[in-house]
Amino acid sequence: MFFILTLKANKTKESFSYSHKKFMIFIGCWLALLAIIILINMWSTGFFISGVASRSVGTISVPYYAWWAGVLLVHTIIYFIYRRVYVTKRSKQDKQSKHINS
Repeated sequence: MFFILTLKANKTKESFSYSHKKFMIFIGCWLALLAIIILINMWSTGFFISGVASRSVGTISVPYYAWWAGVLLVHTIIYFIYRRVYVTKRSKQDKQSKHINS
């Protein structure tokens, strides 16, 4: 639903701020989810007792907070690529169709 609102919101300057608010809510939800996952992982692995919580990636041991921060970063990059490629392509098509129709 967020992506549909973003596509619709690229038409006017007023709705751009609406799209920006939706995007900030989206990022806020991701950060809240990240914090919850980190706390659950820390609690379940005994981080607060032993001081060690890590995940093995190949031969490298990565702390959980770094692992989930990486997951968040990858999803955010994918979203920005989607927004850059698909949404700008869609808005160009809308402008061309308006030009042809008028």
